[in-house]
Amino acid sequence: MSDEKMSESPAVVPARKRRSWVWSAVLALVVFGAGGITGGGLTMIAIHRHLSDFIRNPNDAPDRVMPWLKRRLGLDEEQTAEVEKIVRAHHRNLQAIRRETVPKVRKELEATQTEVSAVLKPGQRELWNNRMTQMQNFWFPALPEGPLEEKASESAGGE
Repeated sequence: MSDEKMSESPAVVPARKRRSWVWSAVLALVVFGAGGITGGGLTMIAIHRHLSDFIRNPNDAPDRVMPWLKRRLGLDEEQTAEVEKIVRAHHRNLQAIRRETVPKVRKELEATQTEVSAVLKPGQRELWNNRMTQMQNFWFPALPEGPLEEKASESAGGE
C-alpha cells in the first residue's frame, strides 16, 4: 500500500526562479549604449586630430591627398601626375582665397567677442573670451607664407 500511495501523490519539485527578460534587455541596452558612446567619442577625437592637422598645415594638403586619390581611384602614373598638377593649382587658388577671407572672418569674430563681452559679468567674460580665443586659434591659425609657393614651383618645374 505504501507503494500505491507514493505513485499517486505527485512529486513536489521546488519552483525554479525565472529570470526576468527585462533585466537582460536593460543590461544589453546599457552595454550597447556604453559602446556607442565610447566609439563615438574616440571617433570624434580622431576626426578632431586629423582635421586640426589639415587646418594647421594647409601646405601639406596636396601631399596628403594624392596618395589617397591614387589608391581610391586606381590612378596610373600618368593620371597621378595630371591630377596632382590640377590639385596643386587649385590648392594655390584656395589658399589665396583663404588669405583674403580669414582676416575678414577674424575681424567679425573679434567684434562679436568684444560686443558680447560688454554684456557679460566678469566670470562669464573670462570664460567667453577664453573659449572664443581657443576657437579662433583652432579654426583660423596663422597661414604659412613661403612653402606653398616653393612647393608649387618645384612641382611645375619638374614636368
